[in-house]
Amino acid sequence: MNTGSLRGSARLIGGLTVLTPLAMGVSFGLLALTFDYPSVMDQPAAEVLRKVHDAAGAVQVYWVAVTLAACALLAVSVALPTVVAPERERGIGAMIAAAGGVAALMTIMDVGQWVWLYPDMAARWIRGDAALRRVIEQDWSNYHQLLGVGIGRYLATLFSAIWAFGAGALMLSDPRWPRVLGWAGIAAGILFLVSALPGLSFDAWGALNTVGFVIWFVWLIGSGLLLAGIPRGSRTPPEPVQQQTDLSARPEHLGHLPLP
Repeated sequence: MNTGSLRGSARLIGGLTVLTPLAMGVSFGLLALTFDYPSVMDQPAAEVLRKVHDAAGAVQVYWVAVTLAACALLAVSVALPTVVAPERERGIGAMIAAAGGVAALMTIMDVGQWVWLYPDMAARWIRGDAALRRVIEQDWSNYHQLLGVGIGRYLATLFSAIWAFGAGALMLSDPRWPRVLGWAGIAAGILFLVSALPGLSFDAWGALNTVGFVIWFVWLIGSGLLLAGIPRGSRTPPEPVQQQTDLSARPEHLGHLPLP
């Protein structure tokens, strides 16, 4: 693989790493404004189903946007650790990438329920009699307990913690990455991990997860900008010819960060 293609791959991954958290942040922000998310998840089934039915339209567009962003996150989660990991830690990078892939898949399952499952349940709930409504409310509670709480709140958050912490630690092991980015990934991972502990109240989970998401958001955008080569800063003097020759003989080192 030549230097240009490696540099192009880093820029592509960097651009996706910038756009994905932006898309998720905007979509979740719109859901918070229009659908009372995530507080709606802690409300009785009947209230949630009525809100889903009444908020059809724009809110569904926001949920579709979040789901598509979660699909893009799957690519980012797998690609970023492979770019970050130094050669001596490729195996660790692969394991961290696998954890990120699991987290993204679980996030897709979590947010996808609001696109493909709940709108139909809400429509049947609105048309149903009292007995049917009770059955649908119980079904919603069961699905939410599995997809929203078990997979979304706990497992997706746990694997996201492993991914962010691991990728941040890899950044700290490579001097080409600013240490602040490494520590930001670790901080987001710790907050996600604490928020996934069983027994926390919904409010405590929401507060920890929100702060962790903000740090995760800034960390990914900063990492993506660095990979994409958008912040230029001062240009460093050219390296000696012999060093350039050595780097070209070891192309795996050229894909980490864009060259000046």
